[in-house]
Amino acid sequence: MNTGTAIGEAVVPILFETPDDCVFVAEALMQQGIYAPPVVHVGIPKDMPRIRFFISAAHSEADINRVIAAVAAAYTAATATRQRLSAE
Repeated sequence: MNTGTAIGEAVVPILFETPDDCVFVAEALMQQGIYAPPVVHVGIPKDMPRIRFFISAAHSEADINRVIAAVAAAYTAATATRQRLSAE
């Protein structure tokens, strides 16, 4: 996962290749009770869609690991969907 230059920061973005992937992952997270809205063009450069995560001391390591696993699974599904649609 591409987090840009956010290492050691409280706001951690995960950058996506396409706005569609970004929205797909954000919707999948919401379905799991994880509120992480997508940030797409106009709020940021058109080619840099992202989801921003705000991490605090109130988050446990388990919370963070749950989100990482959920993002990874949703991104895998988004990529598979995009590839399937482009093949059709």
